[in-house]
Amino acid sequence: MKTEIDTLRLLITLECNLHCKYCCNNIPEIKEKFKPIHLNDVNFRIYENICISGGEPLLNIPLLKKVLGKISYNRNVILYTNGKLLTRYIFEMLEGHGVNNISIGLHTTSPINFVEHILSEYKESRADGRIRLRFNLNEEYKKYNGYLEKKLSDSHYYSLKYWKMNDCERDNEDIFILKGTNIEDDE
Repeated sequence: MKTEIDTLRLLITLECNLHCKYCCNNIPEIKEKFKPIHLNDVNFRIYENICISGGEPLLNIPLLKKVLGKISYNRNVILYTNGKLLTRYIFEMLEGHGVNNISIGLHTTSPINFVEHILSEYKESRADGRIRLRFNLNEEYKKYNGYLEKKLSDSHYYSLKYWKMNDCERDNEDIFILKGTNIEDDE
């Protein structure tokens, strides 16, 4: 039985500020599924969920804003990030451009401090309570489970998910990568 495609994963860049050995973008079987597309050719209307990803999409804020400007506000828009560049101002900009979920990969050896820092920035922003945060932690870090789950149970706007290595594919999504990463490419 074929799964209905309801999700778009749009990689706006492969550039990243981290170099994780386990990155899905480095797995040849996944990378070969990236379909190149110009931004003006993306039909956002046919997808219920739109995942903006990379590399690290926050490395190119002008391009990210341009992409978000093409999406109608009645969509579930999820930004995938490693969180290193998240500040209260970035949270506010994302909320103002229609992002309603942020999925944060905890690629750090001290996830507790990192989560506390991100929550502090989030709570200081006007986006507090308007954007849901999901923290993704490699299952090898389950030793932090009790503390992080307690910390993230303060609000229904936060959650914690454990992921497995090489768990990169979803049957319900199309994967596109923008052709070029310059903001002028599609004008």
